[in-house]
Amino acid sequence: MMAAFRMAVLLLARMHGSRLLPRDTDGLRCSKFEHRRWLLVRRAELKRAQGWCGVCLALCGGVGAALAQPLPSGIQLLVPFAPAGPVDFTARVLADQWRAQFGTSVVVDNRAGANGTVAAVAIKNAPADGRTLLFFSSGMLTISPHLDKNLPYDALRDFVMVGGVANIGGILAVGSRVGVNNMKDLVALARSSRVPLAFGSPGKGNPSDMNIYNLQDAAKIDLLHVHYKGAGPVLNDLLGGQIAGAFIGLSTALPHIQGGKLKALGFIGKRRSELAPEIPTFEEQGLAGIDIQAWMGILAHINTRPERVAALAQAVALVMKQDETLRRLAAGGMTPWVISGDELARVVKSQSEHWKRLVAERNITGE
Repeated sequence: MMAAFRMAVLLLARMHGSRLLPRDTDGLRCSKFEHRRWLLVRRAELKRAQGWCGVCLALCGGVGAALAQPLPSGIQLLVPFAPAGPVDFTARVLADQWRAQFGTSVVVDNRAGANGTVAAVAIKNAPADGRTLLFFSSGMLTISPHLDKNLPYDALRDFVMVGGVANIGGILAVGSRVGVNNMKDLVALARSSRVPLAFGSPGKGNPSDMNIYNLQDAAKIDLLHVHYKGAGPVLNDLLGGQIAGAFIGLSTALPHIQGGKLKALGFIGKRRSELAPEIPTFEEQGLAGIDIQAWMGILAHINTRPERVAALAQAVALVMKQDETLRRLAAGGMTPWVISGDELARVVKSQSEHWKRLVAERNITGE
């Protein structure tokens, strides 16, 4: 009987990935961008068909049975930035799915301030019961410690990594009036310009800011760093022509690229994005070292019990296989990146060493 049930679940999972092409509410064909998002979600679902079977089996006996132990009630998911950004967006997707799948209460609490320090200290001082978690972005643990030697927390001493959640697809975009079509054109323009081209970032020490340094080193060009307070003002000035370029989120840039206001010159990563495969990587264009994507993960107090950490990690992995999760992440330009806490700790250590060298070589200081 169980074998027959497993076979039925497999068939349902396969059927789940075979839907008609998406159409809008008027029955018209969807845009090229929306169609790519749809294809990305369908492909991810098919790859996870086997995982769906396990989840469905767990649902028959209650979802909680699939976890090492039930999730605690009253989870606080601290987000170290203001609402509406990519970190806040992804945290809310995860929180919604935890509520729906496991029936536990989850509150997303935006604790913005001091480039994440306010939220990090709150976790450090919170009870070690796994109820208060930090949904953080990579720069907090891999870049900030090298810009501020007096940070009141240590990434690997004060926290335990629960696991990775998602990558933030990023690109280098320039205004259409800059008049370049690829990185070769941009490098030539920068070298011939009498004054450095202005490139914007959401703040000093932000991954976007650090990638401008990576670009300068890889292309051997000088650029003027313009620091803003947030990604919104960067985009506004990029569209308005006040700055020549910026490293920004793929999903943020795509509508403006399609509208002809921005030009995408390179994708941050070792492989092209499935959402926009026409954008080449920097390495393809002869520029090495611009491939560290920004990512997001979850951590808890260092003294949280291992079995509680394991249950939280498993809860992340389970909901990241769900159709609704995949659909919402794809709509936001995010790529699932589920890795274990141990793996995440190794990534933090490796990327931290990379940024530490860059900060030292460039003599970069915090604000």
